[in-house]
Amino acid sequence: MSFGGSAAARPGGDLDYDRLPERFNIVPEFVDRHLAEGRGGRPAILTLDRTVSYAELAASVSRAASLLTALRVEREQRVLLLLPDGPEFAYAFFGAMKAGLVPVPLPTLGTAEEIAYALDDSRAVALVVHASLYDRVRRLAATAPGLRHCLVVGDAPPGALGFERALAEASPEFEAAPTHRDDMAYWLYSSGTTGRPKAIVHLHHDMLFCVEPYVRHVLGMTADDCTFAVPRLFFSVPTSFAALLRALSPKGSVAELGSLRLAVSAGEPLPAPLYREWVTRTGIECLDGLGATEVGYIYISNRPGAVRAGSSGRLLPGYRARIADETGGAVGPGAVGELWVSGESLAAGYWNKHQKTKAVFVGEWYRTGDRYLVDGEGYYFYEGRVDDLLRVGGNWVSPLEVESCLLEHPAVAECAVVGAKDEAGLVKPRAFVVRRPTAPADGLEEALRAHVRARLTPYKAPRWVILVDELPKTATGKVQRYRLREG
Repeated sequence: MSFGGSAAARPGGDLDYDRLPERFNIVPEFVDRHLAEGRGGRPAILTLDRTVSYAELAASVSRAASLLTALRVEREQRVLLLLPDGPEFAYAFFGAMKAGLVPVPLPTLGTAEEIAYALDDSRAVALVVHASLYDRVRRLAATAPGLRHCLVVGDAPPGALGFERALAEASPEFEAAPTHRDDMAYWLYSSGTTGRPKAIVHLHHDMLFCVEPYVRHVLGMTADDCTFAVPRLFFSVPTSFAALLRALSPKGSVAELGSLRLAVSAGEPLPAPLYREWVTRTGIECLDGLGATEVGYIYISNRPGAVRAGSSGRLLPGYRARIADETGGAVGPGAVGELWVSGESLAAGYWNKHQKTKAVFVGEWYRTGDRYLVDGEGYYFYEGRVDDLLRVGGNWVSPLEVESCLLEHPAVAECAVVGAKDEAGLVKPRAFVVRRPTAPADGLEEALRAHVRARLTPYKAPRWVILVDELPKTATGKVQRYRLREG
């Protein structure tokens, strides 16, 4: 994967931040260069009902930039995107960055409360939403302070601005804004220990330094490759692979997957049994890797022909890592500690979270909060979270948030949420609940699951609810979560 002349490289092809021009906009590198290199007529995005060429993609990205500029959205102002995967997401995301704006994609499973928080926190002035999700933001679109424009993809309701129609009327010619390589490019929200999401601020140079090493050194992608994405962009999570195995064919048989040469997993650790079943039934390697929103993409990964089942793989070029104790000092060989990582793709920090930024971004290092050990061959093995956050289906889940929701139910006196593995070896929330003396036990487990699903994003709901007489506690009254995990 080559990047045009502005993406300065060292001998050997490694990117060099110091040789990157200060005036730098990431969109010409990711979109426009394909036209200059003669790929305008080739497919860029394939869906079940559409094929979008690189030339069409570039024109639509420029149209989106023209449209947002015509709406007087100004440099570095935020544009929230509530869109499923598809061409319109690419148009809006890259179009906003090309105009020097800051796109902020939100998960389509987010609740109205979570969307309202993001609108307020980001101070977004524009929202691009799919028609199927419009009811979730209808009231917000009319009342959110600072929000001036709401564009609807698909069948726009009366009075709403249709994205496709407005896009068709916008100019397909747009010169990329003269952004600095360290200007804000995009934000992504990630849950924190309090359950409130944090806006992670990425800069224009970040995407270059996180995508290129993975595409070249792990996937070995060429212009003839086609990627199938389960969640947004490039990767899948073990939850998706478990579902694919259930759907492909009866257990014990071999599935035919045609031209597929590699599968990629990230988001949560891929259990070794699930990896082995996948390879046995498909004959295709699955490359598990470790990424973080704060890093931008995957920075530790298994490689083709060198997979170590149960590991996250080895460090990618361009990154440094260390295993540290509680004080930040190095641990001994083979010892477990917190993983710290350094590289040019690291985010600038968290928006309006000064104390959290100082705690997590330490000089050039990012403290991942993941506990790891490294073997003698450089393979990294996951040993849990430092802060008890759960990784569920590739998403962070705060036990505190789920516990707070459960405690809103009149039948719940006390509760604690920990992670537990399901039959596929994937982590899901398990809730231990002490009910109030007057609360009936019959049907309470399902009622509590429904209670959480109705108030939080569905993947946060407990897979299991276990009624207990009391929670194990220390002498000072703290819940002994390790005993719940062991049980």
